[in-house]
Amino acid sequence: MIERALFIQLKCLGDILMITPAVRAFKRHFPNATLDVAVEPPGEDIVRLNPFVDNVVIVEGGNWLSLYRQAMTLAKLRQKRYDLSIDFLGNPRTAHYTFVIGARLRAGYGESRFRYAYNMFCDRTDEYSAIAKLRFLVPFGIESDDCRLDFVVDPEAELPDPIKIIGEEPVVAISPVSPKPHRIWPIENYAKLAEHIYHEFGFRSAVIVGPGEEITLGEFRKFAKSPCILLQIENLMTLGAALQQCCLLVGNDNGPKHFATALGLPTFTIYYPESNPKSWTFPDSLRHRFVGGLNQLESLPISDIPFELVASRVVAMVKDLDLAISAPPRSANSRSDHR
Repeated sequence: MIERALFIQLKCLGDILMITPAVRAFKRHFPNATLDVAVEPPGEDIVRLNPFVDNVVIVEGGNWLSLYRQAMTLAKLRQKRYDLSIDFLGNPRTAHYTFVIGARLRAGYGESRFRYAYNMFCDRTDEYSAIAKLRFLVPFGIESDDCRLDFVVDPEAELPDPIKIIGEEPVVAISPVSPKPHRIWPIENYAKLAEHIYHEFGFRSAVIVGPGEEITLGEFRKFAKSPCILLQIENLMTLGAALQQCCLLVGNDNGPKHFATALGLPTFTIYYPESNPKSWTFPDSLRHRFVGGLNQLESLPISDIPFELVASRVVAMVKDLDLAISAPPRSANSRSDHR
């Protein structure tokens, strides 16, 4: 019997979204169990409105100044006497946390250096990450391939001023950022793509960046030759509210792509050659397409992926999905319709 469980997924925001199918499947199978989810800031915004999460545990980042607060958090979690903890990340810090918290059942990846921390093991696979994380639940009688991502946007979230006036006009979101330069398709290509989409369909593009990425907007502005909406988004709820006004997201392999997927937007991703599209592209080849990436015909350095190739495939996607006549999607996510 499992009465209290802890899911641990620190680090990247996209990875936190990837555990939401496992959260949903677990809670549906064990509706009376208490499920806590441990994340780092700002990941709490991904799960705080999730109807399947009972408590969100915020873990400080791994720096020396926060060691005392981390120790206090671990001590409180240990006192809860979890029946089950699952470490979905599997790095030295989360393995140590899992061991210290001391749940009766401790699940993690089976690499030899972490085996001390767990008494149940799961193999890493190259399938879509959300499906891979669902595999952790198989030993508990939960078998599901329902890998839809959950992200509930606060209905009170404020829309950015530049996007409030869009109304029902189709807008393509462009996410040209990544924390790692080798994962970025050239910004001048994104500007050309926005111009191409505008002349082909009359769609404006909303160029979305996050905190500290405003320099990208300045670079985009230098190359832009068509009407565009430039958005610097400060928090995840505002990102969600903005994406709900768009009909498609085009961008690098980054967090906003996964938020768009969770909110029902089609996506087109430009992968760098070491990234595996199979692991990070939602398995729906009509609505989620890509170019580049590991083991692909166009497995080129991302800066060498031709503009013409991307533009032709994005145009084909817009036509195939009839996005020119589709109203902007509205998220179906709410507390009531997931239960």
